[in-house]
Amino acid sequence: MYVATALLFGQVPSRLFLPSARHRLEANILRRLHPCRGCRRDSLPGMWRALERRRASVRVRGSIFIRASAAFREAGEEVAGLRGWALEPAAPGDSELGNWCALVINLARRPDRMRRLEELLRATNPWLWERMERVDAIDGKELSLESESAETVVETMALARARRAKRLGLYTIVHDSENALVSFDDHLTEGAVACAMSHHKALERVATHPTADWGLILEDDVSMVVPDADKAIAGILRQLPSDWSAVFLGYHNQDGKPHPSCLNLTMATVPAAQISHVDLSKERVFEIHDHSWGLYAWMVKKEVAQALISDLFPIRSQVDFAISSWLVNRYGGVYSVHPDKLLFYSPTSEEGQDSDIQTMKVQEAVIEQYGSWQNYSELQKPSTYEDWEAEDLYSDFGEYSFEDEPEAEEWEPSLGIQVGREDVLESRGGLDAS
Repeated sequence: MYVATALLFGQVPSRLFLPSARHRLEANILRRLHPCRGCRRDSLPGMWRALERRRASVRVRGSIFIRASAAFREAGEEVAGLRGWALEPAAPGDSELGNWCALVINLARRPDRMRRLEELLRATNPWLWERMERVDAIDGKELSLESESAETVVETMALARARRAKRLGLYTIVHDSENALVSFDDHLTEGAVACAMSHHKALERVATHPTADWGLILEDDVSMVVPDADKAIAGILRQLPSDWSAVFLGYHNQDGKPHPSCLNLTMATVPAAQISHVDLSKERVFEIHDHSWGLYAWMVKKEVAQALISDLFPIRSQVDFAISSWLVNRYGGVYSVHPDKLLFYSPTSEEGQDSDIQTMKVQEAVIEQYGSWQNYSELQKPSTYEDWEAEDLYSDFGEYSFEDEPEAEEWEPSLGIQVGREDVLESRGGLDAS
């Protein structure tokens, strides 16, 4: 404590920070100085920026502080074998964001996506990239629908439905020749099961993070983002009540579109007139009371992540529907940015035509494959358990019909879940948080 205090007021000899084997001591000192508990304090560039922030926030007389910080930077470069660190300051709104962590879910075989996201964030929100922690996604190409690991995250009946869909060659997405959605069936694929397992891993990281109170979870296919997203997030946090649980900063909606100030890798800048009137710190959110599609950019509280892990999983349907529905119906306090002002943006699977989760086919090809659209539609929704083969269910249900279910419950084959009638909700839109 004495050394850290003395350092701030210029009482520590600058030789303490000269290149030497004592850089571990120097690193420990700077860890104590680091004002942001949620980020990677062990990185030398991060500690250097912490020192620079403290230099800016404390009036220090004399030049020994400057000499010490410069010498430490040189020492760090020598130790790490690196030169040319980016010395961008922390995000202006960093202190307003509290203690938090940032995660991105990425497949090991998709380094191309990680590179694109890095380029995008370094150009628009370098502070966010510096904080980003990669979650190694589960690969559906290496996953079996019969695996025990899958059953820990997805219910047995949902896995049986997935096996049936795979056996019959059904698609989750059928689109037209212009990639517009024609039909969506939410049976799970190996990729969808792997996606659920990957989001489970991300939630576990938030739930067990040693310092973060909330986490920002991104998927690696984010293609657009607003610059200075910290200002928007800080403004959102100021609006939220203390009992908020989750906020969707981007999602799939038929009316959804990126915020006017969003940038992508093909846009070096946007016209000044387009963003001159935009104050991202005043972006509004509204409370939602229905499920949301897409988990490519959302915020979740630590205790809510813990509740999701303990109470939601294993799930019965696609993970975005399962998580958002559970939060809305069982937890509450779920908010969203407006659909025409998405702070993060990712194209839908049918638009991007680059999905590791969905199985897609153009409608004309489906009709040719199955003889007619009606034939295909009937295959999607079995009416009796006899339509499921023994290898799908690992059980013989004989002639048992879905119509024999108790009257108080109904089967939703399009969702692959069984719910009480009182839980079947109509979409009701949102209420303004104000």
